[in-house]
Amino acid sequence: GNEISGEIPRSIGDLTHLTSLRLNSNRLSGEIPDEIGELTNLIYLNLWTGYGAAENAFSTEVARPSIMKRCGRGSGAGTGGDKIGFDGTIPTTIGLLTNLRFLTLADNLLEGTIPTEMGRLSALLKLALWSNDLEGPIPDELRRLTNMIEIYLDDNDLGEEITPDVGSWTKLTHLDFRCNDFTGAIPSQFGLLTKLTELNIPAQEMTGTIPTELGQLTRLTTLELSSNEFTGRIPTEFGNLVNLRWLDIPANRLSGPIPTEVGRMRSMEWFDIPNSNLEGEIPSEFGLLTKLTHISLKNNELDGPLPRELGLLTNLKILELSGNERLDGRLPTELGNCRNLEILELYSNDFEGRIPTEYDNMRDLSRFWIYRNDLDGAVPDRMDNLVFDIDTNILRPRVDIRIDCGELECFYCTNREGIDC
Repeated sequence: GNEISGEIPRSIGDLTHLTSLRLNSNRLSGEIPDEIGELTNLIYLNLWTGYGAAENAFSTEVARPSIMKRCGRGSGAGTGGDKIGFDGTIPTTIGLLTNLRFLTLADNLLEGTIPTEMGRLSALLKLALWSNDLEGPIPDELRRLTNMIEIYLDDNDLGEEITPDVGSWTKLTHLDFRCNDFTGAIPSQFGLLTKLTELNIPAQEMTGTIPTELGQLTRLTTLELSSNEFTGRIPTEFGNLVNLRWLDIPANRLSGPIPTEVGRMRSMEWFDIPNSNLEGEIPSEFGLLTKLTHISLKNNELDGPLPRELGLLTNLKILELSGNERLDGRLPTELGNCRNLEILELYSNDFEGRIPTEYDNMRDLSRFWIYRNDLDGAVPDRMDNLVFDIDTNILRPRVDIRIDCGELECFYCTNREGIDC
């Protein structure tokens, strides 16, 4: 950027031969003048206030594991209330720019509704309006934008139900509606968007079941539906999502078993469905997902033993199964093959028996939480740099815990005989 400040002059409308106007990465402010609509030859319009390459306004790279890439809620988000950008409403004259293919007004202070006149931008390929204060529904007129391949409306105050007309955007590859106030169910018409690779609708007030039609989106690599009020089961049709790498559906009200069809999702790296009401046993088919680095199923209602096939997941770094209460049986020795594990949370379950000595192989383990189980016996030897919590088990007293206490962070560390760490 050039650190240009001030407002866009109304005389901008005199530059009628312009095909590209990129004013991103500056310190411009004020309202977008109506005269912008006189630049009818524009193909590219970028009024994003952010810094960096202009194409980053359309970027969907997410700083995992947070779903809140741009989710700040408020015109001063992340800037201590000193955010600079364009304010007022989006001028209706923007609908006159019928040659426009790329439009970003992202990361500003714009308010009001999305103008219905934007439905005239039939050549539009990419639309980025994220991180403003826009409100109201998505206008029905936007269904005419059938050439769009990317749309980003995240981090606004948009609301009401998502119109089924989104099914007309059949060329879309990226759709991001996260951090708004949408309500109602996911329209089944999303299943028509078969070119989608990223679908993000977390942090809303949406309800209903997850439509089985999402299983038709076989090109999906990212699916984020977290922090809603979805109910019902995980569709078995998700087994068709063979290219999916990132499944993020925490903090909903899903129930029923994890479908065995997950074993077909061989590209999966991140499987995250904690804080719901899932039931039944953990499918052994997880062992087929050898690219997994993260599994979180904590705070559900899962039961039964841990499948030995989890030991096939040698790329796994995080395994969170705590708070299910009814997971039971002995800890599988095969889990010791997961040598890259850094976090292993098994607390608040009903596991019994000894901690397998094979867990010594987890040389990168930094957090091992197993309290509120029925484990007994000695703790394995090698626990360097371990955050270790063994409360309410019957593990042997500290003489058998051969670790450097200077490296130990210990919570509630007392066995049933009252012996402290």
